[in-house]
Amino acid sequence: GLVREEGDRHVLSVSDDGIGCSEVDLRTADSLGLRLVQDLTRQLQGDLDIDCDSGTGFQLTFSETK
Repeated sequence: GLVREEGDRHVLSVSDDGIGCSEVDLRTADSLGLRLVQDLTRQLQGDLDIDCDSGTGFQLTFSETK
């Protein structure tokens, strides 16, 4: 989901409860999905956290652009 935090910060979280993932290096990712996540993070000038412990989760934190 998308949550607005204090000020102009937003957090977009997407996760599943599958088997998880191995450590992900977005710089060398060869899948289209991971490249799209990396491109979106860069365009929003945000920070991306990946959780591979219980399923797979992505959390993109970014500031509102004007």
